[in-house]
Amino acid sequence: ETGINAEYGGIVLSLWKKNQQGDESASSSSSLQDKYERRVSIQSVEEEEEKKDEPLTSQDWDLLLKGAKTTQMKQGEVVITEGQQYQRLYQIQRGSCSITKLGKYLGKMSAGEIFGEISFLEGSGAAASVMVEEDVELSIIEGYYIKCLFEMKPGFAGRFYHHLCTILTERIRK
Repeated sequence: ETGINAEYGGIVLSLWKKNQQGDESASSSSSLQDKYERRVSIQSVEEEEEKKDEPLTSQDWDLLLKGAKTTQMKQGEVVITEGQQYQRLYQIQRGSCSITKLGKYLGKMSAGEIFGEISFLEGSGAAASVMVEEDVELSIIEGYYIKCLFEMKPGFAGRFYHHLCTILTERIRK
């Protein structure tokens, strides 16, 4: 919705500029334009803050995946080694991976699932190993990119951490 408001505001602003006449209206519309842009900017920040406790939006996912690197891996390849430092998240786009801890099989993840969140949250080594079970395509989102998004989009951090909590809760219940 914020994107729609900003887009609508941009359209209105460009129409306003096209209809300006003479220097007098240009100078007065400049201050009106500044006020309008500040109001839209403040409104966008307020809307973003209101949504911080909601789940990730499709716009949030678009932002996350814009900064992701995509890679393909073959069956048997190790994606994450237990104990190693990783400051990134992985999302399976296609295929599947198995999870092991201390050599014990814990489960399988498939398309749409995310992993790497525990080491991202704790800033520590990976809690488990992840190996490609069926050829995969992975989106890799670096931690520094996520932290930049936190700075740029005020409500994003709350939605992001809420999403990770939801994932972890579901895994605990399994």
